[in-house]
Amino acid sequence: MLHKLITYAHSNLRHHLVVLNSEVEGLHYVNIGKVLATALCDHVDEEDLHTLAANRIANIVKTSITHHNQLGKYIALTNLHILFEPELKFDVPVLLDSWSKHTLLIINLNNEEYPNLKPTHQ
Repeated sequence: MLHKLITYAHSNLRHHLVVLNSEVEGLHYVNIGKVLATALCDHVDEEDLHTLAANRIANIVKTSITHHNQLGKYIALTNLHILFEPELKFDVPVLLDSWSKHTLLIINLNNEEYPNLKPTHQ
């Protein structure tokens, strides 16, 4: 699987998004649900929840960029359920689009169901 990712990462595409059902050995994954939930756990004001969550998620993604000798820059995420929470008002396709524009974005679904997200590689 790593060989396929390397080929894909170096392709001349506008975006680089890969959705998998399992982790690729040797890559560092961020449990974005856990990290964002922890970052928001003390927040109680629902009026600015979206703004706070958007700022936190941007910082989490920015600090989660990892460099691999063969892949280059990548972000590998797991546990995306929190992004679909209605209270956070995230436009998930727009987020994924922006994150994959200049960096290889790898999403591990762990064989779980997500709205409109299907594995691109098996």
